[in-house]
Amino acid sequence: MVTEMCYDAYIAKYAKTNLSEKHFVYYYFSFVMNELNKHRMYVSGQTYLKGYKHWPKTLTRPTIKDLESCLKRTLDAKNDNAMALFNWYMDKYLPHTTGSAIMFGQSVRHYNTISDAVDPDDPSCKAITVETEAFAVLNFENNLSKWKYYDETLDDEYNDFQYVPCNRKKDDPVDVEFVAVEKNEKKILRIFSPKAKGKYTKSDCGQARYGGWSREGMVRYNKLVDLALQGRRHPNCAPLERASLQAVRLKYGKTANTAEEERLGKRKRNVSAPVDDGFTTLRYNREQARGVNTVATLQPPRLPPLPQPRRSIATNPGSNVARLPPMNELFPRLKIPRHWVEMALLLPVLDSNRAITAIVLVKASPLSS
Repeated sequence: MVTEMCYDAYIAKYAKTNLSEKHFVYYYFSFVMNELNKHRMYVSGQTYLKGYKHWPKTLTRPTIKDLESCLKRTLDAKNDNAMALFNWYMDKYLPHTTGSAIMFGQSVRHYNTISDAVDPDDPSCKAITVETEAFAVLNFENNLSKWKYYDETLDDEYNDFQYVPCNRKKDDPVDVEFVAVEKNEKKILRIFSPKAKGKYTKSDCGQARYGGWSREGMVRYNKLVDLALQGRRHPNCAPLERASLQAVRLKYGKTANTAEEERLGKRKRNVSAPVDDGFTTLRYNREQARGVNTVATLQPPRLPPLPQPRRSIATNPGSNVARLPPMNELFPRLKIPRHWVEMALLLPVLDSNRAITAIVLVKASPLSS
């Protein structure tokens, strides 16, 4: 493991501060826990909408065993159904488990295998680590029952609602599985059905809002990491990944070695000779005679982008404690989840000091050969 001392980064940026490491942990522990768990919920939603829902309708939905086969790289590259499964796993499901649009985006995954792809922002790190893959399979297993319930029962009628699995309150009706409400102009579907519960997560489990993982989930995650390590070392790993990459590139018409070469090639192919037919010349001459600026008409100027407001995070609002700088200003390299999340979400929280060590200080290392 490679550790990055966030307190050291804080001291490096604010050298004159008198904030001790103990107080640093005290102030930022709950914020980091909350943000990580919130992002775990976001990843779960993205993998459902852009992964699970994009499974080919002509094929039977994948099972947990199917995802384990992808993890272990034991699929037969000559079998059409097996390749359809692994192509979906690589191109549709796995990219959204990273929590970042570019970590394993099209410019990466359409030109590199899973094992060879690197982080575009940090070429020394793998884009998809064994921890990422293990978490991807754990996420699938944890949410499979929920996703089936959403897909088969709710999506047709409540597709424009935000789904919120929750516990039933005293005032909630007891004879329904869900209740549709509007809150702050948002459509929310509060779901009480046990079918919408995670296998290893609970809304009242963990040390932070949005819930946490059960002990069984942590044990299962460790086993999946071992399976992912075995898969990366399996002799079938490289041939299977290369076959999948070739199939996906053929599907999207990719021919260049990199995304940049692909863009340059398309730009050259799209440049056409100027059209000099009678209609174009006549239209141009008439507009020029009327004093119309044809260049400005055909190429309207771009509007400048709107400035984005800066978010300010205040810790302990209302207290007499001085406001601390927000996390995104303290540590610009801390991009949630990146390589921090897979381990961080699943490590047991024993006390605040250990929790901040597990969540903030741990960073997954690139896979060693």
